[in-house]
Amino acid sequence: MAFLVKTPNTKSIHHSYSFSLNLLGFHFGSIISGFALPLKEEHKIFLQRVLIPLHKPKTLGVYFQQLSYCVTQFINKDPKLSSIAIKGLLKYWPITNSQKEVMFLDELKDILEEIDMVEFQKVMVPLSWQIGRCINNFHFQEEKVELSKSSEKRKKAWERLENTANHRPPTTRNTVALVTHSATSIS
Repeated sequence: MAFLVKTPNTKSIHHSYSFSLNLLGFHFGSIISGFALPLKEEHKIFLQRVLIPLHKPKTLGVYFQQLSYCVTQFINKDPKLSSIAIKGLLKYWPITNSQKEVMFLDELKDILEEIDMVEFQKVMVPLSWQIGRCINNFHFQEEKVELSKSSEKRKKAWERLENTANHRPPTTRNTVALVTHSATSIS
């Protein structure tokens, strides 16, 4: 990313930006998948201090697919990093940008497919609260309606996320039910 250069021509800035983001997905993704196990501490720090904070900018949509691919490559290499990634997503969770929330939920779905029970237990309570807030959010409900009108692909992604709990191993499904019941009784 250090090779981004500001020039007076905005098209070349956008092109350079897009080019560097493609490098993020293709090259970093390939590099991450080639990391030896166990992962070195500096690789874990790269995930925490570089990739996870990239979820914060408003322009996330421009490079979301590449970033999500890199994060899931880390989790495929070491599923114990899934709780770190989820905590990072929760830290940078958008408050009023429902389109960005949908992106976060899509990435969350991919992470939850790889998570093991021990790591899930570390994040289940704050994750359940955030998903509950998200579902009850007026802006998010409007976005869900808009998705059903304009984007069948995103609608299917939302449905997959809603069905993820049904496809968890029995112990996870019971835990999710317990957390959901606890969260409902607290409200």
